[in-house]
Amino acid sequence: MLTQTRTETMQNPGKDVPYLCRLEKMPSALVFIMGAHRSGTSLLYHLLANTNRFNYISAYDIVKYDELLFNHVMGMEKQVKQALDRQITAQRGDRLIDGIPVGADLPEEYRFILFKEKINPLLQGKTVLFSPNLVPESLERFVEMCQKKQWISAENRPLLLKNPNDFYQNFLAIHALFPDAKFVFIHRHPLHVFNSNMIAWPLALQTKSDYLGLLDPDYERLFRSSPVERILRLAFLRSGLGRRRILSGLVEGFAYYFSNISQLPSTSYVSIRYEDLCRNPGSALTEISQFLGVELRTDLPQQPVKPRALPVSSKVFACYEKKLNALKPYLSHLGYPLIPEMALSKL
Repeated sequence: MLTQTRTETMQNPGKDVPYLCRLEKMPSALVFIMGAHRSGTSLLYHLLANTNRFNYISAYDIVKYDELLFNHVMGMEKQVKQALDRQITAQRGDRLIDGIPVGADLPEEYRFILFKEKINPLLQGKTVLFSPNLVPESLERFVEMCQKKQWISAENRPLLLKNPNDFYQNFLAIHALFPDAKFVFIHRHPLHVFNSNMIAWPLALQTKSDYLGLLDPDYERLFRSSPVERILRLAFLRSGLGRRRILSGLVEGFAYYFSNISQLPSTSYVSIRYEDLCRNPGSALTEISQFLGVELRTDLPQQPVKPRALPVSSKVFACYEKKLNALKPYLSHLGYPLIPEMALSKL
């Protein structure tokens, strides 16, 4: 196993221990990409990371977290990254859920570095998928992660941070912890978000992604141990109860955004839509860069990005229709129709 449990990590904290006392500085700015699962956060994360104006949490940072400082001091980063790239290449070459090519430098979610509490997913399925990770109990670990990234980075750039779990009922708490942090919210029509969730999560449980197994020890354990737990989780996600719980978690997150976004200072956040990002990525990135005060290079991508058109099943649509009244304020706020035309044409 490449990763350890919380107890094992505390007892064997790795090669970085002699250097932890040197960690003092935080990044010049923290930039949180905020959005629901399957709302386009990964696309936005990658586009911003590719501008070379930000530092970000990579797959290498996650897999080799306990030796990042050691590898940097010893001049071994390039060598270790190359070895990790070879390992990833020898395994399945994508994230499975979206086909994004993977590697040691791929931008990834910081949740993989924070410790997670064990929750029975069969009893609390909604909680597992939508519980925040950046909480008071994980704050020390989060700060250490940011300081490590600052210490090993060549330039003092803003640190991009992405973790959809912290979109749900948590951005005000993060703002309270880091008042100077900036937030980039990305939205996508809720029906497409819900539909994509109902396709992605069962797929990840049905077919193993070796890459995700490197990042997440719980995911790796599901495929190494008895298949019973994985089969039960898969059955839950495919059930009517599973659909209702996932949609309920999404709707609560959207309602929280609509009800609480006004409590964030206007200087702390910018909000874009996935559909607009796909239609004109250069324009969306320019808007974000101006908000952040970061000068981007002139050769920004101008060609439209083709959104993934996933068929909407009748069960998913029927479940969504029952939540339309609860979704109306959020949909109206963002200028979305109740039902997107593309979805209607496929039903």
